[in-house]
Amino acid sequence: MAGLPYDPILQLATPLSRLAVMEGRTLAIAAYNTRLDDDFEIDARFGPEERAEIKAGMARTAARIEADMDPVAAAARMDTDEVVRLRELRPWLKALAEMAYQATGYRRVKNPRIWSLHDLELLANGRRAGHPEAVSLDEAPVGADDEVALADGLVPIRAPMEGSFWGRASPDKPPMAPAGACVGADEGIALIEVMKTFTPIRSPAPGRVERWVVADGDGVRPGQVIGWLRPG
Repeated sequence: MAGLPYDPILQLATPLSRLAVMEGRTLAIAAYNTRLDDDFEIDARFGPEERAEIKAGMARTAARIEADMDPVAAAARMDTDEVVRLRELRPWLKALAEMAYQATGYRRVKNPRIWSLHDLELLANGRRAGHPEAVSLDEAPVGADDEVALADGLVPIRAPMEGSFWGRASPDKPPMAPAGACVGADEGIALIEVMKTFTPIRSPAPGRVERWVVADGDGVRPGQVIGWLRPG
């Protein structure tokens, strides 16, 4: 449904596909429009020889476009990337959907008008200038435990948005940054899940993870202290 002028990442065709801006007959009508009547037939004002010439010209135009519409010919010209059997289409689409999923910690190149959870992370952290929706997560911690941690020189790790906390990429994976792990500034150390979409929680500074104060699956709110980091 979108050809090369729309800059697709990948364009597939089936043996039944017909690839062109318009059908051969339609283009022939457009090319010879001034010589046709309202019913798209050759105008009666032309004589037999002119009519035969117009008819032959329209046939050549239509035939050329019909030949160009062949998917194998299009693939030979690199106008389409792959010709796949119909029974192969579902596995192709499944593979492409899996490959297109936003990898944790990476910003996709995509339509700039479409926002993702990565954009929401920036908004939640107040780093997108000019957006009144952006909120700061630098509220001072509250509670006796927080005051003790701050007095000890620890840096709070805060939830970037509302969602569910997960310390590992999947149930069968080890924790991304367990207590005692050394991490770099802005390194992904945990995840926030919102409607099955995962956004990284990043380390606020280089140092060592002192402890987490939430467990996998716990609901968290924007700005909530979910762990502590000893900088260094």
